Amino acid sequence: MSEFNVTELIPLLASERTDVRLQCLQIAAQIVDSTNVGDLCEESVFASILSALDVTDLRSHAVTLIINILAEEGEIQQTKQIMEKMIDFLTSKDCPHSSINLYLILLTNLTISEEMCEYVITYCAKSGSCQILMDYFLAYNPQTVEGDEILDDYSEADVWQYFSSVLCNLCRVESGRRLLLAVTTGNMAGCLKQVSASVCVFVSADSYLAVHIHHYLQCILRIYAWLNVEVYIYDYHLNINNDICLAHPL
Repeated sequence: MSEFNVTELIPLLASERTDVRLQCLQIAAQIVDSTNVGDLCEESVFASILSALDVTDLRSHAVTLIINILAEEGEIQQTKQIMEKMIDFLTSKDCPHSSINLYLILLTNLTISEEMCEYVITYCAKSGSCQILMDYFLAYNPQTVEGDEILDDYSEADVWQYFSSVLCNLCRVESGRRLLLAVTTGNMAGCLKQVSASVCVFVSADSYLAVHIHHYLQCILRIYAWLNVEVYIYDYHLNINNDICLAHPL
């Protein structure tokens, strides 16, 4: 795939030159695989990748590399630290609009275990970040426009599309279900609005929007199942499942 190998790139990931680090992050994201991911996960090397998250010009490239490392490695020791950074970035007022989708892909892949779901909710509860994210997400609803018409290119329009995957993962634990069910927040009503009949009509089964709706429904179903309430829509009984949402590598 490339004339470069990870061994050659590793020393340059800590370069003082931002342009050099940027190119190394880009190349590493392209060539990381099962044969070299161990080298990138070594403590000192991964520390250089993590430090790139704090440099604005390098951040999105570092996130892409971490997403692809996770796709090969499955789990990394610094998961909690990365989660905190993603949440802080997403709730920052100066978070680049173009980076939201990327941060949420990583957050989706970091919340595949119930332990990490609990950690996210606990961390967010300390600062109110959960509700800030929910408010941003429910206020940004590009799958409908005036007249409730569905946008043609939903995948490009909705930078928050992966937040439904994060919610679906979080609703596997009780604290996540309570977050959505809290009456005072209006979260449940907001989720129900995004899967209204006017949005769901004529949606292709393999479209981004269909996946988005499916994840929303799973959030809602998990809450109702927890409450021992059966759900019927148009006379069809909906079944709960415990699927984990996982985004593909980039």
